[in-house]
Amino acid sequence: MADLTTIILTFNEEKNIANAINSVKSFSKRIVVVDSFSTDKTVEIAKSLGAEVIQHPFENQAKQFIYALDSLIIETQWIMRLDADEMISKEAEKEIEEICLLNEDTDINGIVVRFEVNFLGKKLRHGGIYPFRKMIVYKKDKGYMEDRAMDEHIVLKEGQSVELKHDSYPVSYTHLTLPT
Repeated sequence: MADLTTIILTFNEEKNIANAINSVKSFSKRIVVVDSFSTDKTVEIAKSLGAEVIQHPFENQAKQFIYALDSLIIETQWIMRLDADEMISKEAEKEIEEICLLNEDTDINGIVVRFEVNFLGKKLRHGGIYPFRKMIVYKKDKGYMEDRAMDEHIVLKEGQSVELKHDSYPVSYTHLTLPT
């Protein structure tokens, strides 16, 4: 098991939270859900799957994640920020665990995760959008979350990042309206 804490931000994610938690359970030492006072069964489901749950009023994604970092005592070397509608694939899970274990004392301080992109239930493979890449795993003292209202990213203070070879899923864009 990787020396890793996974933080998942939620609001009314009862349809997604079990998949997100189950996709990281086998390699995360700790899973924390930061919930924005959901009115559905998100909190109940998260707790039933062994996640810790803290609640905080939502302002934006960055502030929620920063709140978690400031409020929690995180003793693991690595931190992962996972969206509630994302799942780490079995292949990516093995890669993340291996990278964390092999780079405890190296300057590899971040892991860029590749995501399959779906639109209206179909995989997008063209147009420069695939794969969607974002650094969601980093060494606790080697990175930080940008404090931005949107398009926030984890930024490394030092060292390098590596990109996974395998995709995770889904990053769903079904809520977007296509131009006519």
